[in-house]
Amino acid sequence: MTDDPLLRERSLPDGLEAALWLESRPVQLTARAAPTERSPASPQVVVLASGDVVPFEVRLERAGTEELRAVTGQVDGRFAILAKRRGRASLSTARCDPGHAASR
Repeated sequence: MTDDPLLRERSLPDGLEAALWLESRPVQLTARAAPTERSPASPQVVVLASGDVVPFEVRLERAGTEELRAVTGQVDGRFAILAKRRGRASLSTARCDPGHAASR
């Protein structure tokens, strides 16, 4: 699938930091070498066609700001996009529920 331009590897812009949690545990993200046939890339987050997913949260923060964005995947197959400011309890959420979309 490395020939598919939609699935190509991308780099984060300078000043944007990413953090990952799997099943509520932080995952140490390290720089890695480009994948090869002998050493292919292995995904950290897997979403199966059945909708099964290991619960995860990916947080994105930009240096010098108070903004935080996160994408979460839940064990029931629902996904959420979260936006908040650090230090505030308020949280705005947009949800993507695959079961709901299929029932339309």
